[in-house]
Amino acid sequence: MLRGLQFAAYVLIAALTISVWHRGAVAQDLTPFITYELVSANPSVHVPIFVRFSLKNGLPFDLAIDEVQNGNGPKGFRAQLTRPDWRTEDGPQLSVSESWTHRTVSVPPSGSYSALLPVSRWFDFDVPGRYTLEMEYTRPFVSDGRLPLPLPPGRRMVIDVAPRDAVGLQRICSDLENRAMELPDSIESWESAATLSHIKDPVAVPFLARLLAAREKMAPGLVGGLEAIADEAAVDALISFANDELEERRLLARGGLSRIESKTMDAMIRQKIEQALK
Repeated sequence: MLRGLQFAAYVLIAALTISVWHRGAVAQDLTPFITYELVSANPSVHVPIFVRFSLKNGLPFDLAIDEVQNGNGPKGFRAQLTRPDWRTEDGPQLSVSESWTHRTVSVPPSGSYSALLPVSRWFDFDVPGRYTLEMEYTRPFVSDGRLPLPLPPGRRMVIDVAPRDAVGLQRICSDLENRAMELPDSIESWESAATLSHIKDPVAVPFLARLLAAREKMAPGLVGGLEAIADEAAVDALISFANDELEERRLLARGGLSRIESKTMDAMIRQKIEQALK
């Protein structure tokens, strides 16, 4: 009887050991197939920077990815940027009021998944020099009916940002404006407008202003882009919508002007805004 109980205990311990080993092997098998790749080649100051996150499913079962996105890209990624002066910043900084889209993506065995991460919406690459970006994914993958898999490892990458290239920036802004204009209400159109609105450079002002006039649905992000630049040309663009016949665009423009007025140290800009808001 005692020998029988001892044998049963050995069998149970062996089964538990195999189960734990199998879960560890699964985690190890998943690890090599996670990659982070800098998409933006030879970036310069204020140029949009993207990182592509890719996963290759080398496991014998489906992986379920709970994909949640908003204007800052997919939710679940955490990053830290070390700037050329060694200051560090964490991102992305998300607002509670931001709207999200949601879908579950199933990745079959040998299948792949990728997401484009708009890193320059999380951080400002506003001076030339060497930046160090550390990224990780914080939402566990779930396999068909199994426990969530361990989190994949992060990645550290170096981004060398060249001095500002006004001609190159103008070319990028023109391309983004054209894509936003040509494909109204498409995902690509909204993504192009969002990317344009995060280029905090005076070169972007006329492109933002034209798009704001043509695509009123995109007004929140475009007004935010002009507000972030906040130079005289950007203020003039917002003033041109301060008495707009479309109420939402008018209120957004006036709100942006009010915030610029409260922050600017430029007396001429402050006076312009004060007169426009009378």
